[in-house]
Amino acid sequence: MVSHRRGFTLRSLKRIFPPAQAHADADGPPVFRIAPFWMALGALLAVHLLLGLAHAGTFIPDDADQVIFSQSLERGYHEQPPLYSWLAWLFFRVFGLTFFAWGLLKTMILGAIYLALYRSAQLLLGGEGRAALAAFAVLLIPTFAWHSFYYLTHTNLVCAAGAATFYFLLRVQREGRWSSYTLLGLSLGLGTLSKYNYVCFATALLGAGLTISSFRVRLLHPRMIWSLLIAAVLVAPNASWAWDNRDVLLGTFNHKLGIDANGAVGGRAAGLLTLITNLSLILLPVGVLGWFLSRAKVQAEDLKSRASDDARKLLGRFLVGAFTLLVLMVALAGATRFHERWLQPFTLLAPLFAFSHARRHALPAVQRRRLVSIFAASALICAALRFGQLFVAGADRGIYSLRSDFTSAAEQLHSVVGSSATIIGADREICGNLRYQLPRARFICVQFPLYVPPLESRNGPHVLVWNTRAGESPPAPLLTFAKQMNLPAPVSPTISFLDVPSKLPGDPTNRLAFCVLVTEP
Repeated sequence: MVSHRRGFTLRSLKRIFPPAQAHADADGPPVFRIAPFWMALGALLAVHLLLGLAHAGTFIPDDADQVIFSQSLERGYHEQPPLYSWLAWLFFRVFGLTFFAWGLLKTMILGAIYLALYRSAQLLLGGEGRAALAAFAVLLIPTFAWHSFYYLTHTNLVCAAGAATFYFLLRVQREGRWSSYTLLGLSLGLGTLSKYNYVCFATALLGAGLTISSFRVRLLHPRMIWSLLIAAVLVAPNASWAWDNRDVLLGTFNHKLGIDANGAVGGRAAGLLTLITNLSLILLPVGVLGWFLSRAKVQAEDLKSRASDDARKLLGRFLVGAFTLLVLMVALAGATRFHERWLQPFTLLAPLFAFSHARRHALPAVQRRRLVSIFAASALICAALRFGQLFVAGADRGIYSLRSDFTSAAEQLHSVVGSSATIIGADREICGNLRYQLPRARFICVQFPLYVPPLESRNGPHVLVWNTRAGESPPAPLLTFAKQMNLPAPVSPTISFLDVPSKLPGDPTNRLAFCVLVTEP
């Protein structure tokens, strides 16, 4: 009896945890023997986190934003929705206001993108190896591979939300369970709170689903009301805030998109050209991937399920629908500017579309190894460039070096105004980096007039801080903002100066100036 039970147990364990070779998919011999996706993802994320920690010391502009907004939980902060700021608030509360907390958050969001693509590819393609290749195929898009690895915040979050929405929609199509509808509703709500261009993404995706019978049945099922209700509850607080501040937000969106108020034909033509050019540059590597996969096809019969066929149709119609919506933004709204990072959520699923048209036996081992080498090379190039920034920094869309050191400036400021001051900064880098050094102070940034963190128990002075490149007297925008806060204008103020050097020799030193407005709030 004992030997029988032992044999049964061993056989059971083999069924639950099969040998690595048993995981070889239908493509042929596996490229990796053990957990290919998880090994590659773990290595990528570890390098991302370690390089982020190696750069600890200075927050670049987008990162500095979240250090500012993490002072409090609000329904809205500025022209971007609040989910990223809420996550930053949570991570800083759990792990402290540290670069580790920030790096961990960015790394987890980056991992969520690849995980959602991998899960989607498993449902779409079948086979662990092919799903891993399809997930990492986004590394072929240079703008995504580099920017997502380096500085993107809200765009990475909306890419993760978009890929997750696609995955949960596939689950709804196949299962139609309450749990799948719940997850779809959560992804719709959180996606809208990640970045507002997600609304266009979800519209194109759900609209494409309504044109395919297997998806239409699920989307028109009464359970879909539950999904929409979840999304509405999540979005409602921010939607209310956005409505209250609609004039400011619309002005910001119009400026960012280059909306032509006069509706000039030339401006719209330029906008369409910009859209097509950026999409072409983003999708060119994906087109090469599709050509490579088409040449690799063999004349083997492929057994496809109707669900997979419909999922392939969904991807194709989504891409067409997304492009149509973007063209309508040009034709109807007069948009003339489309930054490549704004287009990333719409193009993120294109590599899956390319893989979905490859036959099950289309990729022999040699060709799969070539793809693995290309994807690995892309990741290594990004890591090498990020590592190189430790020695050749330069500026990131601003005037401060990537290796600027705000430590001494913060110490000098603290010695004059204390730890509970309200500091009104002229730019985001000043506020974000000084707040990291002075976490107990209250920071207000002139560039984000919609966000004024609560005063709470702080009773220190109000201080104006600016970069002397705008002059050695308080610049007009700073004085105007202080006046709007009902603070007295400085009369013959005493102005002090702070140096912000770079950790790298040869980089320029920035000089800050500050003056104290009042001693009591």
